[in-house]
Amino acid sequence: MQPLLTTTTRNPLCNLHLHHRLFLLRTPPHANYQGLRQEDLVAIAMVVAQTITQTQNQQQAQANPEPPATLGTKTHYEAFRRAHMPTFDESHDLEVVQAWLKQMEDNFELMEVPIEIRPRVVVLFLVGEAAKWWEGVSPVMLTEGPITWARFREAYLQHYFPNAIRHQKMAKFDNLTQTLGMSVVEYSAKFHALGKYSPTIMSDPQLKIHKFIRGLRSRIQSALAVYEARSFDELLGTAIRAEADIK
Repeated sequence: MQPLLTTTTRNPLCNLHLHHRLFLLRTPPHANYQGLRQEDLVAIAMVVAQTITQTQNQQQAQANPEPPATLGTKTHYEAFRRAHMPTFDESHDLEVVQAWLKQMEDNFELMEVPIEIRPRVVVLFLVGEAAKWWEGVSPVMLTEGPITWARFREAYLQHYFPNAIRHQKMAKFDNLTQTLGMSVVEYSAKFHALGKYSPTIMSDPQLKIHKFIRGLRSRIQSALAVYEARSFDELLGTAIRAEADIK
């Protein structure tokens, strides 16, 4: 049995003759083409050749798909700007510092911003004193290597909420007590304001309750001695009522 010819050459005329032969080889033996002229047969062979070429091109495209185009810094920045992402100026309040960083990180994930582009996008949202800080620190960081997202994040947190300040806030929380003239409600407000610097205690319901009771005035603590709170809110309500009874 004569094998089918499947190879092609770079010469268009040779390809035409080749596909013409393929056409004749694949034609059923009982087919009647006696009424066709030579130019008709050539035209049919050309159609067959085009069909085979298109099929081969499609197979190659499926086997070797082009990688998706990577969007640049400008495109991602414009997308963030249209989404009204907040800028960051200057703050040493941990809640503000962390909230802005988290919002940026959440949107990086949502918009699928590549990790290597994130530092270049985020610095465009630093304004005022924060922009001046970055202008001063970035050249120094570049001497130590590329500015990755992890390095930017570390530098940002260390500058706007350094360990020394964090430790001071934690110490204030540890020593917090309800002073004379301070109501239970006021004490609770200070307790939560400083408690964010001690997440270990605040995330554990029992540790939180114990720390709160330990800082109350002694007379209120005595009134709560036989009371076992099931939640912090329940404890707070009981402490407020105990304070009112003592007055």
